[in-house]
This record gives sequence, C-alpha cells and structure tokens, in this order.
Amino acid sequence: MRPAVRLLGLAVLLALGLSLRPAAAAELEIVNGSTKAIEHVYLARKNQRKWGPDRLDGQDAITPGATRIVAGIDPTAYDVRLSDDADRECELYSVVITSTRRLELTDGMLEECTRESH
Repeated sequence: MRPAVRLLGLAVLLALGLSLRPAAAAELEIVNGSTKAIEHVYLARKNQRKWGPDRLDGQDAITPGATRIVAGIDPTAYDVRLSDDADRECELYSVVITSTRRLELTDGMLEECTRESH
C-alpha cells in the first residue's frame, strides 16, 4: 500500500474516531433571584417522569441571591423539579441542557410553576 493511501486512511480513521467521542458533560447554572431557598433539585429526562437523585444532596441550599452549578449532566432535554424551604415543588418542563444552561429563578416564576405542577 502506498504511503499516501495509508496516511489518507489514517486521517479518515482519526476523523471518525474524534466524531464518535461521547458529548462532553453539560451543566445547569441555577441563579436564585427569588426570596426562597432552594433545597432540592431533581432532573428527569424529558417526559420520563422518573426523577433522578437530589442534585443538592449533602450540599447547602441555594439561598436567595446565590448561584449553584450542577455539573456532570448528560446533554439532552430534562424536566427539572425544584423544592424550596417550605417544601413547595416547582416543575419546569423541557429544559434543554447541552452545555451550560443558566436558569434564573424569580418569585413570580416559582409561584407560577408551583401552581402548574399541582
């Protein structure tokens, strides 16, 4: 086999190998602009309704004015469940997280999604 053909074949294999790598993990940046502390964050792949573990397990709550990054998320669309310090739950549907997704919480947003999820 000619060296040029071998190099071309190697280049094709390298290109395919690089494109077949799994996507890098994504992250959810939660900015708490509300007056409520967020104590629990759960994710479920869109429309699956099987909630994963609490992403804040063992960590302090996201206090008003604070920001928390939840890392190591597979890039896709999720339903997100938040629970505040009064045990009210808020569910957000079809949140696309493909790299870093910023989720800015407000009192109005939490009130609206709490009403819709019950």
